[in-house]
Amino acid sequence: MGRFRVGLAAAFAWMFVFYNIERYHEPINLASFVYVLAAAAAVAALVIRRLDRTPLWLQVVGLLVLFLALKTWKGTPIAGPFLPLTVTEACALTITAILANRIAQSIREFEEAAVRVAFLDDGPSAASFDAAQSELYREVRRARRQRRPLALVALKPHPQQMPAAIPRVIEEAQKSCSLKLFERRLASVLARSVDDEGWVIQRGDHFLVLMPEYDHGQAVHIIERMEQAAVAELGVRLQRGLAAFPDEEITFTGLVERAEALMRGEEAPLPEHGWSIASLDAPHPRGARQPDWLNSEPVPAESSSTS
Repeated sequence: MGRFRVGLAAAFAWMFVFYNIERYHEPINLASFVYVLAAAAAVAALVIRRLDRTPLWLQVVGLLVLFLALKTWKGTPIAGPFLPLTVTEACALTITAILANRIAQSIREFEEAAVRVAFLDDGPSAASFDAAQSELYREVRRARRQRRPLALVALKPHPQQMPAAIPRVIEEAQKSCSLKLFERRLASVLARSVDDEGWVIQRGDHFLVLMPEYDHGQAVHIIERMEQAAVAELGVRLQRGLAAFPDEEITFTGLVERAEALMRGEEAPLPEHGWSIASLDAPHPRGARQPDWLNSEPVPAESSSTS
């Protein structure tokens, strides 16, 4: 913060000198477009985020090339007796670009620090879907082998309630950090609401919660507990979709797709395979029986349609 204050004070002092230099030193007569170009360069450095990834020397070179092109286009002399004035104008633009870049860096460091401070949470959080996919697939395989129940639920906060929920999470953070912080807090709430055996995974703009050893009815109670915690701590209700193994799906991909479809409010009818069952011990109401291959290795998603 000290560097930001110094940089901001230096920028104000330089702007005062720059825009009054002709008044205090009459021999200097800067071209009028130089003032406009300097202001535009400073605004671009603060507003355009892509410039953060561009080296400073490259920004300065580009600005000076544009400056020389404008002088040539306007027919303003550059060399000869006008060379000192050209050098003065180029130095003024360079100093402006450097100060604006320093202020932009300080603002970016402040935003990153705000995110780091906001994310200092000892509570559990969600793993990414790509990192946890193999573990999820392994749990589905284990449930199939051991004939144990398993449930997977997809959760997503209602978009209409997000603007009201975010200020409750963090009011002092800037708007660009609020969404990330809200997702982090929601992941922590969900992870605390499930037992130690549960998995909380973030996939895009929603979460997946895998609950081994939970059938459909047991998973419903956990979902209600998660929603109550989300309402109490964040003030937001959850869109939810539940898929159970083996009642509704027997593949990892099928569980994910069914849970996400129900979360979005889409129709997700039970697959007409003829082997679906309501539980591991009782036959399905339609009279279907458990197939013999349910104890074998799970069929990968790429070849499940051909099984």
